[in-house]
Amino acid sequence: MNTPLHMAAHALNPKWYVPRDKKKTPNNDQEVKDGFMAFISKVYTSEESAIIRSQFIQFVRLRGPRFSTQECKEDRATLAQIDPIGWWDLYGDDAPHLKQLAVKLLSQVGR
Repeated sequence: MNTPLHMAAHALNPKWYVPRDKKKTPNNDQEVKDGFMAFISKVYTSEESAIIRSQFIQFVRLRGPRFSTQECKEDRATLAQIDPIGWWDLYGDDAPHLKQLAVKLLSQVGR
C-alpha cells in the first residue's frame, strides 16, 4: 500500500476493522489515515471533504441507525470478509457520501 488511493480503499474496507492479533485497524494507523486524508483532499472540495470526514467517523465508531445494529457489527466479522461492497450496500445508508466513495474504491482496487 503506497498510494493515497490504496490507503483510502484500505480505510474504507470494513473487514479491516475486525480485531486481529497485533494488527492496527485503519483508523489507528497514522499512515493509512494520512493517505485517506490526502486522497479526499485531492478529490473533493473542502465542504465535501468535511462531510466525508464526518461520515468516516460514523463508520469507524459504528454510529447511526444502521451502523449501530448488532447485525452490522456481526457482519463486519463475516460478510465484510468476503464481500465488503455488499456490506456497504446493506449498511452504508448512514453515510451516503462515504458509501458512494467506498463502493467506487473497493470496486477498483484489490480487496
